[in-house]
Amino acid sequence: MTTARVGQFLAEVPVSSSALAVSQFLAEALSQSPGAQVAQFLAEPLVFGPAVRVGQFLAEPVVSGLGARAAQFLIEVLTLDIEIGMPSIFPTLQEAFSVTKRPTSQVGVSTSGSGRAVRVGYATAPIWEWELTYEVMPDQPDVGGATASDLKTMLGFFLAHTGSLGGFCYEDPDDNAVTGQVLGTTDGASTTWMLSRTYGLGSAVGTEPIGYVNTGAAFHVYLDGVLTDPSTYDVLTTTPVSQMIRFHSVPASGKVITADFGFYYWVRFKDPTNDYEKFADKFWAVKKVTLQSLRGP
Repeated sequence: MTTARVGQFLAEVPVSSSALAVSQFLAEALSQSPGAQVAQFLAEPLVFGPAVRVGQFLAEPVVSGLGARAAQFLIEVLTLDIEIGMPSIFPTLQEAFSVTKRPTSQVGVSTSGSGRAVRVGYATAPIWEWELTYEVMPDQPDVGGATASDLKTMLGFFLAHTGSLGGFCYEDPDDNAVTGQVLGTTDGASTTWMLSRTYGLGSAVGTEPIGYVNTGAAFHVYLDGVLTDPSTYDVLTTTPVSQMIRFHSVPASGKVITADFGFYYWVRFKDPTNDYEKFADKFWAVKKVTLQSLRGP
C-alpha cells in the first residue's frame, strides 16, 4: 500500500447552508494497513441552526486492526438560534478611566527552511480587546445616592456573568454608531443583510459585523439614499454578531443599502479574575479590566 504523509492541511469550505473551517490538520497515513495516525485535528463546523465545534481531536487508530484509541477528545455543542433577549450592558461608572484598545488579527504563518513564509488569514475581522484602568473606584453611592457604589456595581456585574464565562454588550465611547453605513447592493432576490460597520476611507478599509444593535438609538435604512419606511423591514437581534435587517418583500435590484444606527460590541471578561486594590477608606482602584470581543454567543 502506498504511504502518504500530510504535514499541514489548511482549508475553509463555505457552502450555502453551512461552513466547515479546518484550522489545522496533521495526519500520517500508515502503510500496509488501514490504520492512520492523527496528531492534531482542529475543526469548527458552522451552521445557522445547531452547530458542533471540535476544539481538539487527538486520536491514534491501531495499525494492526480496525480499533482506535482516542488520546483526547473535546467537543462543544453549540445551539445558535436561541432567542436570548436584550443582553446586559457593561456599566458606565462615575470616575473617568484610561483605555487601551487593541485589535488582533487571526493569522497563521509557516516559514520554510529557505525563509519563505506562507501566511493564511483565519478570519477577516480581528479580535478586539479593551484594557480599562480605574484609578479611583468609590465604594459609596454618588451624590444623592442615585446609584450603588462603583465597586459594588463592577463586582456585581463580574459575578453575574461568572467572570469570563458570559457574554455582554460593551459601548465603546469612541466607536458606537455609524451614519450612511453601506450594507450591500440589492440583487432582486435577497431580503436579508448583515449589519456591519466600516473603519477607514477609500480602499484601505476594514468591515466587520457589529456585536449588537443599540435598540435605544435611532435606526434608519435607505435604498439609494431614499429613507425606507420602518414598517417594510424588521431588525433581527436574535444572535449576537449576527444582527440583520430583513425586508418584508424583495427590493428592486441594483439599489445600494445604507443605514444609520448605534451598536455595541459583544464581549466577555478576558480573565477569570480581577484585582481590586483599596488605597483609602471607601476608595479602591482597579489597574486593569480586560474585555475581549466574541465572534458569537
